[in-house]
Amino acid sequence: MTISLSTSIRNAVAGILNTSTYIGGLALEIRSGTRPATLGSSPPDGLKLGQLTMPGVSIGTISAGNISVGTLTNDASADNTGTATWWRIVFAYSGSLLMPTMDGTCGVTGSGADLILDSVTITAGVPINVVSFTIYTPHAT
Repeated sequence: MTISLSTSIRNAVAGILNTSTYIGGLALEIRSGTRPATLGSSPPDGLKLGQLTMPGVSIGTISAGNISVGTLTNDASADNTGTATWWRIVFAYSGSLLMPTMDGTCGVTGSGADLILDSVTITAGVPINVVSFTIYTPHAT
């Protein structure tokens, strides 16, 4: 089944995502391995390669139902070595418990991924640099 939404509904959905994901301590994890089937699932394999700081209360600008994420604070020193395949936005809840809010794909320019990195080959101790990041809502068909 395919869902089609008007641009006004997509903009409203993007607006909710844009402002409701920020609770406090919002971060973007860059991960290797297989992306889990649901947000409630723990990653089945792979590593957290690094973590970037998200923008403040509004994470980006909305256009045609999509969010172009604002300035991210790049990770100056990756935690682990591996191939970046997916990302997850998390926030601190009840102290140090991390609650996932959304996830998606990593790639390089031309890959069609949501999160575009300068390289998906991540090396521990080396910076992780984001080229662009767009959160897409369902499109009208």
